[in-house]
Amino acid sequence: MLWMLLFLALCCFVSALVQRLSGFGLATLLMALLPLFLPFPDALLITGVAGCAGSVALAVQQRAHIQWRQLAVPLAAYVVVGFFVTRFVAAGAAGGLKRWLGLFLFALALYFILLSKRIRIRASVPSGLLVGTVSGVANNLFNVGGPPMAVYLLNVCDGHLAYLATIQVFLALISGYTNVVRAASGMFHLGILPMVPAALLGMALGFWAGGRLFHRLDGEKLKRIVYLVVAASGLWIFFGDLLGFSV
Repeated sequence: MLWMLLFLALCCFVSALVQRLSGFGLATLLMALLPLFLPFPDALLITGVAGCAGSVALAVQQRAHIQWRQLAVPLAAYVVVGFFVTRFVAAGAAGGLKRWLGLFLFALALYFILLSKRIRIRASVPSGLLVGTVSGVANNLFNVGGPPMAVYLLNVCDGHLAYLATIQVFLALISGYTNVVRAASGMFHLGILPMVPAALLGMALGFWAGGRLFHRLDGEKLKRIVYLVVAASGLWIFFGDLLGFSV
């Protein structure tokens, strides 16, 4: 049990470090690692609790930099699209789509890596609706709503501190909603209680280490990190679904 808790803390440390540097990725990495030594339902619950707590903590810490106006339109689109996508999933019509989401994320990241200096996404109602729609589909189908929103906010927010704070609010809202739904469905159980402190401790240390590095990054380095994490997430989703080794 002790070794399991130590490994859990280590996984949370690495995942939190990536999220602190790129703004997202904690849930993606945890859901790749935790099922290796935890039952899938427990991995899902720990990821949900850790992800929500981490996003709330970062959002509160960086609250002065949150740009609420950049979230209004994407969140509105997310809520509407998410409702219909949930019904789509409930009807069992989502099979076979996950790998194509992975390819989409990889292609999107590659596009911005190669052309980032020539492209500027503007904060507008159409672009906000588009990214909210894509994120709503991605998160409600596959639990990966962060990457599309990360690419958008990275380009429309005023500086990397504003980007980090704003995306944490978005992630906190959608993960908090998911946890409420899971709790109402009776998914939480007492067996995960001993794991929560270890997960939160590892996450806190990861955020601390990432914070030391984050303030040394300039805008271009941050963009590179975000796009590389999006690309890696896309490849993991594609090959994981194709070969059957990921969620």
